[in-house]
Amino acid sequence: MKLTIKETINKVLREKTILLGFILSTIFFLYQHTTGLSWDFSSYILNAKYLFGTSLEYFEWYRGPLMPFLLGILSLKGMFWTASEYLYIILVSAIFAISSVKLANKFKINKNLFYILELTPFVLNGGLLQGTELFSLALLQLALVYLYKNKSGFFFGLAWLLRYTNLIFLPLLIFNKKIKKILLSLAIFTITISPWLIHNYLTKGMPLVSFIDSYLMNVALRRDTTMPFSFIDLIAISNFYLPLFFLGMIKKAKSKFTKHDYIMIFFLIISLISYFNMPTKVARYLLPLLIPIAYYSSIFLENKKFNTNKIIKIILIVNFVLAMLFFHPLTDVSVEKQIVQDLGNCSCSSNEWVLLRYLGAGCNPMPRDFKLNTTIEKGHKIYIFKDQEEPKYAFNKTFMSQFDKYKKEETKDYILIDKGKCIIPDKYVFTYLELRWYDNLVTRTEANYYFYVLPYKISLKYL
Repeated sequence: MKLTIKETINKVLREKTILLGFILSTIFFLYQHTTGLSWDFSSYILNAKYLFGTSLEYFEWYRGPLMPFLLGILSLKGMFWTASEYLYIILVSAIFAISSVKLANKFKINKNLFYILELTPFVLNGGLLQGTELFSLALLQLALVYLYKNKSGFFFGLAWLLRYTNLIFLPLLIFNKKIKKILLSLAIFTITISPWLIHNYLTKGMPLVSFIDSYLMNVALRRDTTMPFSFIDLIAISNFYLPLFFLGMIKKAKSKFTKHDYIMIFFLIISLISYFNMPTKVARYLLPLLIPIAYYSSIFLENKKFNTNKIIKIILIVNFVLAMLFFHPLTDVSVEKQIVQDLGNCSCSSNEWVLLRYLGAGCNPMPRDFKLNTTIEKGHKIYIFKDQEEPKYAFNKTFMSQFDKYKKEETKDYILIDKGKCIIPDKYVFTYLELRWYDNLVTRTEANYYFYVLPYKISLKYL
């Protein structure tokens, strides 16, 4: 029986706990976004402007297209970019709430408890900090909801278009059991991502160029910087739920594991594999773990011995108090705004190029060390921000001393190296592989391998 719009609204309003969690979390996300600029969020806006033709000067190929596409749609094709950022936050927060409720209903657990458990301090502070984490979590939840239906291929496709690392969850389709359903879901997955593959092919000559670029930049060419597993990251993601998670698993094991449990355990294993496969390990790469952790925590807490409603209220209060205590404001860009004014239409290179680009400057990444002198001689102004860790050579006093003859200004925030010229800014629309090619860091043989052999090896590895 279909509900009318009025009945649907009334049903939503009756879910007071979920509605309260949604309102409070959305306000938190929106407020955080007003405190400054986020590097990744800013780059997605720049990508959106490129895709929608507002600005063709800058594009990062290694980023998935879904967030820029939504930002462009919400901006009404480029008329309201700032408004689109806040509309995007509201939309993602709503999709996450809906996906949590649908997953709880599908897996037969308390929806109020499950949703509130997922609103951890890390989710509140980091879910929309970069722009994609909370949305990725929501799409994976929807893929689990429709796992036994062909719609799962659609949501796995969207999840891949958002974050390429989500490809690793595609093997969950085996829970369809029937080969015909699995193939149909894979077909829908392929159809969902095909517009982006076609765009890649028409623009760069290879359908997987964006995906491969992301893999090269974040995995293949970072093997020398492999970081160990961090238990602190696990604590950050799981909040205080780890004991509840294990108790929930024990509770289910004592009764009987269902197909939902096998799905969650498989999902948990894949999440850990994904995290361990990343050379650079940060807490947000473990965020998918929150789904099985919240699932089993809900199972344990949903007990006749406990006052579940009271527990939900306590968890909600504790999570928001902790989130406010560890509040993560965005980068204050008052200094960057002044630099943009000083630059005018002149070109620059900086280790904060994305933020400067977002603010309107014609700024590109710092050149490699062996190209720095040439870059300065050409007339590019070099802004080195002291609070950044990269590039390493910029903080090598011996190396940088050779450019003292150019140094024009030094403040507590940055160093400006300037020959005194003003040249027109260059476009920055290259792939990571193309930049390495131009810098003579890859050979023709290596480039061919990355473009034509690696995609199939990755496909075989995950599929």
